[in-house]
Amino acid sequence: MTATSANGLSYMWEMIYIASSMRLPIVMSLVNRAVSGPLNIHNDHSDAMGVRDARLDYAIFRK
Repeated sequence: MTATSANGLSYMWEMIYIASSMRLPIVMSLVNRAVSGPLNIHNDHSDAMGVRDARLDYAIFRK
């Protein structure tokens, strides 16, 4: 289990595809933030859309 957002997920893109191809179970809590400098806290889905082609199953929950 891991939790990440924005740039942290970008660093894991390569490993996400490897884990997906090996069909490893992963639970990841993802907070959608803009992929840019450390002071940007605006909402953006570019981090999640970067790994959507990895064939992972997504469950999106809203508060």
